[in-house]
Amino acid sequence: MISFDDARELARAATGHEIAAHGWEDADAYLVLRARGPHEPIPVGEQPLIVSKATGVVSELVAITNGDRIDRMKPIGRHGEGQAANG
Repeated sequence: MISFDDARELARAATGHEIAAHGWEDADAYLVLRARGPHEPIPVGEQPLIVSKATGVVSELVAITNGDRIDRMKPIGRHGEGQAANG
């Protein structure tokens, strides 16, 4: 199983963008977001990334159809550094 830091690095490599120092997790995956400044808005249509804990596969998570899963995830990492926490 990969660590949260591994997941951030895999997402960075897959997207070419820095990944926030915080995210969320459930039993199967980490949810990570692109790092942004405290006042930088998230562009409309940008989806969070999901990184499989078992395989390290990085994919987009369509938030509108996976809202229940996101709501069940637990915070992980250093929330409050550069971005607001979930909600």
